[in-house]
Amino acid sequence: MKPVRIIFMLLGFICLALGTIGVVLPILPTVPFYLATVFFFANSSQKLHDWFTGTKLYKKYLESYVQKRGMTVRTKLSIIIPVTIMMAVGFLMMFRVPVGQMILACVWVAHLIYFIFIVKTISKDDAAYEQALNGKYPYRIAFKVLNINDEQAAERLRAAYYEKERCEALVTVGVKTVIVYLKELSDKTAVQQKAVDAGFELKA
Repeated sequence: MKPVRIIFMLLGFICLALGTIGVVLPILPTVPFYLATVFFFANSSQKLHDWFTGTKLYKKYLESYVQKRGMTVRTKLSIIIPVTIMMAVGFLMMFRVPVGQMILACVWVAHLIYFIFIVKTISKDDAAYEQALNGKYPYRIAFKVLNINDEQAAERLRAAYYEKERCEALVTVGVKTVIVYLKELSDKTAVQQKAVDAGFELKA
């Protein structure tokens, strides 16, 4: 087996371990490490790649994400940076194999091109809709409120909109934005009234 493949395989197992740890410890990001695992296994062993993409972990945390082929800028950076660091480590380990270093450098450039130019960049709102709601709520109504000052207030407003799985609310504290996703089309005024009834003031 070629040295580059061995290094990629090792990096794949490291990313798999870190991503799995992230399932239990929120300190580590699960999705970026699992994406890196797919990348490294795909470039080292088809058997490992097929095995990982068939696991429950992949199906739960990554399958729908990969199928949509869209990422936020933050997610892209959270993948590019750790992969770059790990590939840099591999590059240094191959200081006696210049050909391997050249191959690794080419793969790194291809990795950058893929994530920057090929994978679609989506907004945070679109990412939240596609990932958290997963297509269950096709209708969306957005508006702003004035008195969302902390996460506790945001959670109170989310709870006001949760109604027997008929609707969900994405509340962004920083910009005081409320985005309500619904299973059925509804009047915007009626949707906004729920926020008012919960004690929130609408922004004109």
